[in-house]
Amino acid sequence: TVEELILTGTVGLALESRTRAARLYRVLEIMGLQMLRLRSFWTLSGGQRQRTLVARALIRDPLLLIVDEPTAGLDLAAATGLLETITDLSRNKGITVLFVTHDLNIAAQRATHIALFRSGRLIGGPMAEVFTPENLQATFGVPIELHRDAGGLLSVRALAKERSGA
Repeated sequence: TVEELILTGTVGLALESRTRAARLYRVLEIMGLQMLRLRSFWTLSGGQRQRTLVARALIRDPLLLIVDEPTAGLDLAAATGLLETITDLSRNKGITVLFVTHDLNIAAQRATHIALFRSGRLIGGPMAEVFTPENLQATFGVPIELHRDAGGLLSVRALAKERSGA
């Protein structure tokens, strides 16, 4: 069940049953899984499964949460909900989130700091300093345009490479 899978996150921790139960209740609530706690993990949607896996990590009360492409394969609603929850963990619960993604728009809209990797080289730091068209082009090999809409939302667009004509 969802509950059993989440509790596997406590393996190796010396917790009293009351503490384990309190942590379980808290992460079920944080991840919006209270009504699904007795369901089989295998009957869940992709988004519900991702939420369950994050809850399994959260039950350990981490200071750092590493998530690798957590929105891959999710529909827009599930991905947006999961992103909101993960963002809340960082901003309001004091958990540092290392979020690995190839979706530059997610990074543009949610990250405070960024690390760009290419051929064993790293460029990293605060978003305003690192997330530039020049650094993105050097990393991804295509011209990049950054656009901020009227509401302040930043988006990324790859531009077509100029072709040398004959």
